Amino acid sequence: MTVVGDFDSAQAMQLVQQYFGRVPKAARPVPRDIPKEPEQTLERRATIQEEWPLPAVVVAYHVTYDGHPDSYPLSPDSKILFDARARG
Repeated sequence: MTVVGDFDSAQAMQLVQQYFGRVPKAARPVPRDIPKEPEQTLERRATIQEEWPLPAVVVAYHVTYDGHPDSYPLSPDSKILFDARARG
């Protein structure tokens, strides 16, 4: 979970406990049969020139594979930072 902004820490923790504290641990391990991508060793670039209503530049960075412990905090963060629908 990512909490950002000007907020009261005690109130935020109370809300986290209220909405997420009751989520029980899984009774059995969750299967993680996620294929791993081959290691990326070189930069890759692609340039596509087509008619488009606005100029656009897309920059992407390789991150760890889904299922890796470091991938879980990246998911909500990427949604918040890069998905226009999350900005309201």
